Amino acid sequence: MIKKLSSQIIKLVLILLTTLAFIALEGVEAEEHFYHWEPLPSQAQKDDAGRVSVMDAIFNDVTNSFHYQVTFVPVGGLLPDGFILVMNAGGPPPAHPGELAAFYFDASEHLADSSAPVKLTVYGYAAPASGPDWERSYKDGNGDVSGIQPPDRIKSSILDSSWVSELSVTNNIDGSRTFTMTVDVTDINSHSPLYPLSPEWVGVEFNNNGAGIWLEAGAKLETFYTDGYLTTSGCDDGDTEDPDCLNWVTLPGGGTTVYDMAGQCTELDQSGAKCGPPDCLGEFGGSASFDDQEVCCKEEEKDQCGRCFGDNTSCLGCEGVDISETQLTLDGASHDQSNLVQRIGKRIRKASRAKRDRKFARKIMAQAKDLATANWVLTYSIPSVFDQCTNSILCVQVDNTPTIENYRTNARTLRDLALKALKRYKKLTGKKGKRFKKLAESLLSEAEAVTEQVPLFQSSCF
Repeated sequence: MIKKLSSQIIKLVLILLTTLAFIALEGVEAEEHFYHWEPLPSQAQKDDAGRVSVMDAIFNDVTNSFHYQVTFVPVGGLLPDGFILVMNAGGPPPAHPGELAAFYFDASEHLADSSAPVKLTVYGYAAPASGPDWERSYKDGNGDVSGIQPPDRIKSSILDSSWVSELSVTNNIDGSRTFTMTVDVTDINSHSPLYPLSPEWVGVEFNNNGAGIWLEAGAKLETFYTDGYLTTSGCDDGDTEDPDCLNWVTLPGGGTTVYDMAGQCTELDQSGAKCGPPDCLGEFGGSASFDDQEVCCKEEEKDQCGRCFGDNTSCLGCEGVDISETQLTLDGASHDQSNLVQRIGKRIRKASRAKRDRKFARKIMAQAKDLATANWVLTYSIPSVFDQCTNSILCVQVDNTPTIENYRTNARTLRDLALKALKRYKKLTGKKGKRFKKLAESLLSEAEAVTEQVPLFQSSCF
């Protein structure tokens, strides 16, 4: 379909030269390079065709996938219908053909009729960017010589769309307009230029050393194609079919300045440019990352275990322990031992009216009660429910061994008091008290066996 070229074309030209960082994809020997730009309000732009609000570029140097997206906000009610893009690894635009590719993104027909396709054609970049010549690569393949030279045609989505993954234009709810393309540039980057000059052909790419972006966007475009490629576009060259181009302005530093980051990813020349990949929250240069549960958050939102919005327990390796039943048994065992001493003491008092014997009985019975009380205190000095954790960095182990050993010592003393009381009882009555002796040993064995059920340590974590 042929469309007559309008006599009015409004253009925005933008030159961005910046240094760029890269990310090595996990598990893949590939480098995916990112560029992101959100211009500051003070940033100079030729905004007759709208104003750039955000720009993103991604290049994978192994798969040769090239993604470019740019969003414009309207100025004077105008938004671009398409753009021309040339991109390299930083530095001023070359003053010769045979090195870079020029992308012509044309959504003019699609914006008028949504059933019409967005078109993308690629040509060898033809001329210096120092004047209104470089964007004419679609029709003049070599700007270094006089006259119109045949264009170096490389790719056309009209003829073959297999290299195009995405080619779209979106009118956003806030009135802005977003252009997106994702393409395989393998053929573009391996292209043999029609005008081979030194240095060697590159095509389109950028890397960790830098990015140079030349963008010219036009509003009220009317274009026409022949054999899948543009045949009319560009600036006034004496051909009455071409319109006059408006003068453009460049961004800080002009077309010859390279911004040096000195290895730091910061805003460059106050341009708002950022390098490196976005974090998982989509913030370029941000520190957010995924935790082990694949939850994304900022570093300050992670707990001491590195878990997003966590409660500091996920990495402690804790297991809850409940010894409340064991404590009841321990408490009961001490009271059983004390009660045995009380029974023998009462028999001593019944068997003798002598003050010495009765005093002995009172004393030994009181000692038994005190020991039972002491073991009750020891038993419940250990929490009934506590954690045992494997993390030795964030947790310390509280040793229960001294408490357990003190309980056992008191239990053995209770057994000894019972045997001592039996000895006095035998002296007074002649009875051996074998049953009581056997019971004293049995109660001690039971008490010591229960202490084996108490864990030797508990954990206290920070």
